[in-house]
Amino acid sequence: MTLNIWHYIFFVILIIIFFAATFVAYRLKKHMPSIMVTNVVFLIMGSILTLYFVDSTTKKAKILNLKSKRMFNTEQIVFSGVVQNSGKYKIGSIELEVKLLNKGQFTTDTKAGEVFKTDSFFGSLIRSDPLIAPKPQHITQKFIIAKDLEAGNIKHFNIYMPYPPYFSDALQYFELRAH
Repeated sequence: MTLNIWHYIFFVILIIIFFAATFVAYRLKKHMPSIMVTNVVFLIMGSILTLYFVDSTTKKAKILNLKSKRMFNTEQIVFSGVVQNSGKYKIGSIELEVKLLNKGQFTTDTKAGEVFKTDSFFGSLIRSDPLIAPKPQHITQKFIIAKDLEAGNIKHFNIYMPYPPYFSDALQYFELRAH
């Protein structure tokens, strides 16, 4: 994980709040254990939320020139493109999640938000023939496409993922995360 100046500023603020609450707990000896437990829980939760908030607001990336090519001889699909750090701070790693859906199973009005939802448990239990394993109608994989990307820099990438021969025409969905 790559930390920037905003991480350190928020951590200093959390430490100041921690010491102020410890001082108050020391002055109120009667309530010291409960204040200290609350103080530690606040520090842990504040640290986690700070990491998430600062990462989501300062680390921004985008994909440029994304192209796909199906390779029939190896039953794979190749995605190539360029990823750019469009923020002002260094990004430790950039992850691309690719989801392929067999177009024969879905209609064209499928929304991107519905694609990344989990499948239902009971839907997988109820099948017409439980002895025959169904062919998967979607494939999801995550790839690290860049590491330690400085602000404004770009990096070319190629990723390979399986493309089942029974897919008639696949819908492609992408989700980019910068850490």
